[in-house]
Parts: sequence; C-alpha cells; structure tokens
Amino acid sequence: MGFIGFKRFTGVMFLLFVLIACEAPLEMQGVEQSLKDSVRRTDVIQDVILLPDGTAIFVGSDGLVLEYSTDSQNILRSQLGSFSAFPSLIDITICPDNSVYALSLDGDVWEREAQGNWLPNPVDTEETLQAIECAPDGKLWLAASFSTLFKSEGRGEDWQSFSTYEDAFLTELDFVNKNTGFAVGEFGTLMKTNNAGESWDNLASTPYDFYPLSSFFLNEQTGWVGGLSGDILKTTDGGQSWSSETVNSEAPIYRIQEIAGEVYAIGNSGTFLRYTDEAWVNADIGVSTFGYLRAIAGHENAIYLGGQALATKISMTPSSNQTTKKSK
Repeated sequence: MGFIGFKRFTGVMFLLFVLIACEAPLEMQGVEQSLKDSVRRTDVIQDVILLPDGTAIFVGSDGLVLEYSTDSQNILRSQLGSFSAFPSLIDITICPDNSVYALSLDGDVWEREAQGNWLPNPVDTEETLQAIECAPDGKLWLAASFSTLFKSEGRGEDWQSFSTYEDAFLTELDFVNKNTGFAVGEFGTLMKTNNAGESWDNLASTPYDFYPLSSFFLNEQTGWVGGLSGDILKTTDGGQSWSSETVNSEAPIYRIQEIAGEVYAIGNSGTFLRYTDEAWVNADIGVSTFGYLRAIAGHENAIYLGGQALATKISMTPSSNQTTKKSK
C-alpha cells in the first residue's frame, strides 16, 4: 500500500477515538494488550507480515521494526538506519522462500537476513516508490509514480522498469498467482498482467475521481479496491467492470485483506470492516486505538493489527462465514 494517502491526511490522522461495537462482532477470545514498553504513542505502523513460525513483523516510520513472536510476551523493537537518516518504512512483503523485504519512502528496499539483520538496497530511480509485492514466482515488484512498475529477479539488486508514461501514482500491487497480477493507481488507473509481468495492459478504469489506496484480489476474477473517500469497488470479471459496494464508513480505506476465509478492510478513524452478505459492515475488534488503522495480517487463530501508536494481537475464533481463498 502506498504512502501518499497518509501524507495527504496527516492533519486528521491523530484524532483520539474509541472503536464501538457495531453490527458484525467477531467471535473474540481476547485481545492481547499492546506492550507499553515497546509500542510508543509516537509510533506510526504502516504494515505487518507473518513468518511461517507465527512471528509478526511490523514496520513503520523512523525505521521502526517490531517483531512479536508467538512464544514471547515481548515485542523486539529496533530501528533501521541512523539517527540522522531513519528510513520511512511504508510496506513489507514475504516471498515464497520466506525472505522478507521492506520498502522505504526514501527509495530503498530493505532485506531481512536470516539472523534478523536488515540490509538496504537502493533503487536507482527518480520516481517515488509506493508499494512492494513479492509475486508467487519469487520476483519482487515495486509500484511507483509516473505509472511505473519495477521488477527484480535478483533479490532487489537489479531492477527492470515498466511504464505507461502516464502522470499517475500507482498505489498498490496484487499478484493472485504466478501469471496474473494487478496494479491500481490514481485517476482510476488499473493495469493487469497475464504473463508474470512481461507486459502490462490498461483495463477499463475505475471512476476517474476514485483515488485507490488499497486493493485485494481473491482470484483472477474477483477483487476489491478501497479509496480515499471510503468507497469500495468490486469486480467479478477480472477488472473489466466495477460496481460500488455498500460501505458503512466514509473513512479512507488503507488495507483490504483476507484472513482465514474472511475479507476485512481497515482505514482511518478506526475503520474495521468485514465483508458479509455482499456488504461491508462494522466489526467490533475490542481495541481502543489512537489515530488510524493501516496494518493487518493473521490466520485462523489471531489477527495482528497496527496503526497509530498500536501494534497488537487479537485472539479470535474463526467465523462460519468463509470466503474462498485465492490460489497462489
């Protein structure tokens, strides 16, 4: 997910609020308290991924990295870079070989070594990088300004660029299998590949005034795009056409994610939505938070959530309302 939506809404992101139990409560077993010694009120969490051993890795501004293992009650806190040049980490991805990469707004791709150390690889471009995605074939992809995509087959050390030369920010990338991927961006931009990124085609765009901040494709045909004004659009024909979804929110949508067969959307003003019965409804997550929600990952037993001054684990019981998972 790109960072541009965050920058445009800095003025409203630091409002204090409390989430209220609403229409579609999750079956919670209990919320594990964020550890005050590790998560600070100034932290801005941008994304989270899960390792195969269950460790959650959160990344955020000022080079922040939080690692929360399932067998520990502590969050390991570290900062990348130096005091004079902390990178602003805006996105993180995990590859099929379990290698982990984080993207900084400064133009670096940070690789996490097996020992837990991080090494930066600068990307030689003047474009503003917005999102990182590791495709099922192990190749790294970046979304950037000027409708530009970058691909690396060498663990972030070499990059090949693709561009439609339109003056638009690409804000999100999503590969549903080794061949099919989507990229979305401002001015309704929608690009698709059917050949593992060898070429990208412009599809029927979303509305011109729809500014996408997030996307998630369940499979080659079905997907959602969340926007700056709180709208969520859905396609059932691989992006050829889009319909507006019923959304009980007007807040910007920063992430859409499937967890254990359920599809969730999170965003500004504590927005936490679950897709059920062809509509997006508010869900009670049992957490009082400060600011906004931007990071989400999980499995059948837990959801990991991050945002303004928040990095936490929510234990849960899976709902019977299951959604077919996308095939890798």
